[in-house]
Amino acid sequence: MRRARSFGSPAFAKRLGTAGAWAAVLLALSGFAVSVLAVSRLRRRVLAPLEDLSATLQAAHHGDIHRRCQSWAGPLEIKMVLSGVNRLLDEHSQHRLTGETQTRLDRAVSLHLLDQLQAAAFVVGGRRDVLLSSRTGLAELAGSQGGQLRQELRRLPSTQLAPKGYSASRVQQLDLWLVQGNPEPGA
Repeated sequence: MRRARSFGSPAFAKRLGTAGAWAAVLLALSGFAVSVLAVSRLRRRVLAPLEDLSATLQAAHHGDIHRRCQSWAGPLEIKMVLSGVNRLLDEHSQHRLTGETQTRLDRAVSLHLLDQLQAAAFVVGGRRDVLLSSRTGLAELAGSQGGQLRQELRRLPSTQLAPKGYSASRVQQLDLWLVQGNPEPGA
């Protein structure tokens, strides 16, 4: 009888209520700790690699050809995406560097060949720009008649008439003209 009374006593109910409150507090704290760990892990394994991917693509868009995605300890799918982006950026930068190198090489060879000609020589584009000029041609453009010569060269694509003392030929398959000064007899 005494035992039945102790379970029903107000002191026991108070202790049971306090224990239940502490259990609820412990459950809430453990739930909060688990959620903090889950968010931390999600940030480290998913969000950080995606932020790095975004920053890498933005840098590539703005011309940084050396930026790459970092290796992250994350899901296999994200690793595969980051690796694929890095491969694409490698191919793009290799192609870009090759194209820039080829452009510099083409320009150097073209200027060398123009300088080998005896008279002034120019390459005029379809947009009416003098794109290349031999050293002799640069000297003529800088001379007293340079302004008039430049105007006549700019009109060449539309009129197809070479300036006086020059001959012009269209470069096949391109919208370019090669203009050469006629060498003086006895030169």
